[in-house]
Amino acid sequence: MGLKAVIPVAGLGTRMLPASKEQPKEMLPIFDKGVKNVIVKPFVQRVFEELYKAGFRDFYFIVGRGKRSIEDHFSVDEAFISQLLSKGKGALVEDLSSFYSMVLDSRITWINQHKPLGFGHAVLQVELAIGDSDTLLVHAGDTLVLDDEGREHPLIRELIKLHEELRPDALLIVKKVPNPQIYGVVTLGKNVKSHVYQVDNIVEKPKVPISNIASMAIYSFSKEIFNALKKTPFSAKGELELTDAIRLLINEGRKVLAFLVPEEYVRIDIGTPENYWEALKTTYRIALRMIRK
Repeated sequence: MGLKAVIPVAGLGTRMLPASKEQPKEMLPIFDKGVKNVIVKPFVQRVFEELYKAGFRDFYFIVGRGKRSIEDHFSVDEAFISQLLSKGKGALVEDLSSFYSMVLDSRITWINQHKPLGFGHAVLQVELAIGDSDTLLVHAGDTLVLDDEGREHPLIRELIKLHEELRPDALLIVKKVPNPQIYGVVTLGKNVKSHVYQVDNIVEKPKVPISNIASMAIYSFSKEIFNALKKTPFSAKGELELTDAIRLLINEGRKVLAFLVPEEYVRIDIGTPENYWEALKTTYRIALRMIRK
């Protein structure tokens, strides 16, 4: 496939303090189906595994100060595996070894964002490292969009298939939500094909939402996104917003599309205490259902 996945995880996670003071919020645990039982794993590991299952092998993690625990977690620890085996923890070894096999089969690059200057600024840091690839996927490290079987990778595969077919400069995963004020919110135009629409506008966390359709922080881009980011001014908060760069693409007449996921898909995110509580309940329920099948 030759595609590259960018996972920005350099944000401060202030809404999850004090838990996020000494560990990145992306390392907060959620539940998942293990070999024999429900297991607990860091959120960012689950994001990585879903992208791996979708076919990605090139990963670019955008990290910042205090994010070393993510790098440590993605370093294979054979001594720990041996220790688990000596204690008869075979099922746990199988679960961890599966993750390690994905890590060893991937090319993982760590790129430092020296200051937390926004999601768009984090994406811009990857420009030099990405090489001549003309398509990249950007996936927030604190978000998942799961189908009724608790999977995201089929959705990611569909996103890439649509990008290759339609060749937009930006393709967004979007979903109808009850509380759009906390998201980037879009208005949709003409229907391009099943579930795919032209994006007419996008606004980051509007006080008065322009619609009830929100970006799920999962995107595919052409390299034109880097030019747009360079031309985008910093927000009043002193951050370079990815949504502002997408709106610039729209205003320049570039092809910006959205894939509107069906209602049954569920967004899992850990951006606020309330959302994290829902993420724990939902992932446990899904994992338990999968174990009992």
